[in-house]
Amino acid sequence: MRLLCLIFLLFCQFPLGAQDSLARTDAPAILTDLHDHILRYHAYGPALEPALQVALVESRRRLDSISQTPGDSLSYGRFLALSRPLQEATGDGHLFLFPNVNDARRDSLRARSNPLAFVRVVTGDYVLVIPTPVSSGDTLAAGTQVLRIEQRSIREVMDDLVSWRGLNDHNNYRGSNFVMGLGFQYQYQVREGLRDSIALTVRDSLGDREVQFLTRTPKPTQSPAVDSLATRKPPVKKVKKPRGPTKRDWDLEKLDSTDIWVLTIGTFNSKRLRHPGFKKLARAAFDTLNQVGATKLVIDVRANSGGRIDYVRELLRYLSPEPFQHVGTFVSDSPNGNGDNPWMNIGLFLNGVRKKDGRYVKRSLAKFTEPHPAGRRFRGDLVVLVGEQTFSAGVLFAHAVQANGLGTLIGRSGGGSQQYGTAGQSFEYPIGPNEEFELSMMNFRLDLPKPFARNLTPDIAVPIEVSHILDDVDNTMEVAREFLLGPTQY
Repeated sequence: MRLLCLIFLLFCQFPLGAQDSLARTDAPAILTDLHDHILRYHAYGPALEPALQVALVESRRRLDSISQTPGDSLSYGRFLALSRPLQEATGDGHLFLFPNVNDARRDSLRARSNPLAFVRVVTGDYVLVIPTPVSSGDTLAAGTQVLRIEQRSIREVMDDLVSWRGLNDHNNYRGSNFVMGLGFQYQYQVREGLRDSIALTVRDSLGDREVQFLTRTPKPTQSPAVDSLATRKPPVKKVKKPRGPTKRDWDLEKLDSTDIWVLTIGTFNSKRLRHPGFKKLARAAFDTLNQVGATKLVIDVRANSGGRIDYVRELLRYLSPEPFQHVGTFVSDSPNGNGDNPWMNIGLFLNGVRKKDGRYVKRSLAKFTEPHPAGRRFRGDLVVLVGEQTFSAGVLFAHAVQANGLGTLIGRSGGGSQQYGTAGQSFEYPIGPNEEFELSMMNFRLDLPKPFARNLTPDIAVPIEVSHILDDVDNTMEVAREFLLGPTQY
């Protein structure tokens, strides 16, 4: 859990706000702007109009319920929370609204980046996942329960914080709650303004108490005599990073002294896997598995929030003994903003998209795909690890394994749908009179073959318990090990 937290803090940063708040008088127009953009550009098209109209009315009601005086402003977080019905009207976890980016703001937030990270455990409580220093000089232990943030219930704070964060098909917020908790100090300041400290009410062996978490560590001052040439560190020579994916993105290794092999696929993103490319990586991995005679395989997609769906198809070719579908339908009402860009229309046509009955369809994705020859496929026992961050193409893969009986899913459920989603190309639209926000959405609807009307659900659930955090144990992997080997073989 601690390693996962550090990886998240290092690599999962999001667009940042140029300021803390917007004028309250601008909010009604921004709500209308959001409604209009979603209705015009979303892949689900005009079918959303009734639900969006109801959502707009509800968002305006929430706005009107806030007492106001002349010159009032709304924090970005407050606006995101009150406008959330517009996102929920779509049920689309690929629909995001971010405070817009600003370089100076980014620098200020990075200067206040001491990690404050917690997760919700099986009891519903929020607990710290790493030791956390506070202003008194104490360090809160991992596993310490957090009750309130700035005198507000942590459940209320997190409920607001996940607004418009995505990963919430069918409006299931398990995934967004998880990732926002791991990057809390960063995301909270993006939405509520810069803080040198954040007040936490915690419960530990000393009882319920309030402490101050420092978002940045003050640098010690040094006299000119100390800060001399003799004490300065020599410049560090930059070492060129090796080409190829990191271990968190792609890795194949044997699990301890067992005969279980673990293939970690942290992404289906083409940029992060471009050297040497997904097909070469997959072929090398499965050639290795066949050469050593592997009969037990764990594929870990717990951190895989998506990428290219053709990578999913290629991976399934090494696992399925029969022809398979990885996509049901791939359609859109407005893949190009209702035809604003003629060059993109040409690109869509060359990519196999055709217009029929007023909708744009790519039928080739729904065709059955032949598996690789038996000698190249893996033919043993398969487990796929899933979690809150498994989303989009990650869910597409996990669903295909589960729906086609190719293996067993172990882990925790997330916000990805096993029925439908959006895919294709992401489009960004400035929102607000001063472009305070950026609206992001995909341009095609994707329906899964053999759908389940639910969010991603493992066959064997492994909830987070406080003991797992205290012992720093990957309990999901331990359950997979016991499933494949039996309880007495390790």
